[in-house]
Amino acid sequence: MRGYWKYLIFVVFLVFCGVITFLLISNVEDEEDNYFVSELLICTNTDEYEIKVNQQNKYTIFIENGIEEVMYAYPREGKSRLVFPDLDEIRGEDTLEGRKQIVNYTYNMSYTDGFKYLKYLLDTGFYIDMYVSTPQYIEVFLLKDSVYKRVVLFSDTLMVCDMVEGTELPPVWEYLESYNFNGFIEDKFNIEFENNSK
Repeated sequence: MRGYWKYLIFVVFLVFCGVITFLLISNVEDEEDNYFVSELLICTNTDEYEIKVNQQNKYTIFIENGIEEVMYAYPREGKSRLVFPDLDEIRGEDTLEGRKQIVNYTYNMSYTDGFKYLKYLLDTGFYIDMYVSTPQYIEVFLLKDSVYKRVVLFSDTLMVCDMVEGTELPPVWEYLESYNFNGFIEDKFNIEFENNSK
């Protein structure tokens, strides 16, 4: 009986140590994630690209379809991009109905109402072919019957227009040009920008 209690205490001790170790490791990983700021996210129907800045160690990473590469290790602050909400939780509404354009294709509209309109478009048969999320705006390219509709959501403005039939989506690298330190983006996409920063 005495050996049983020693064995039981030993097992409880091992379980306790395992739980403490797990909590410490997961806390360190969570803290490291807190140091990252996502500055840019580009999602196409086949690929995903993201730029993140590590605020503590001051380096920037480029993520392509889940594969991370350090772009550069210069100290700089990152600015968080706007978050694309879960559209399943939004009720679609034609929030443009009755609104006047402030200029062509542009409406004064809250960020929330803009996503209600986006959800309305999805409910009418459009699907998202590509979107880009930056600190200033979210740009969405919707497709229906081989015609694109471009929607740009700012914090207090919505821009929406139909694109000319046959128009192609902008290439991903155009959104990444401002991150071309030491030619990283040019090398990655095998292109050369006009203002070459190499």
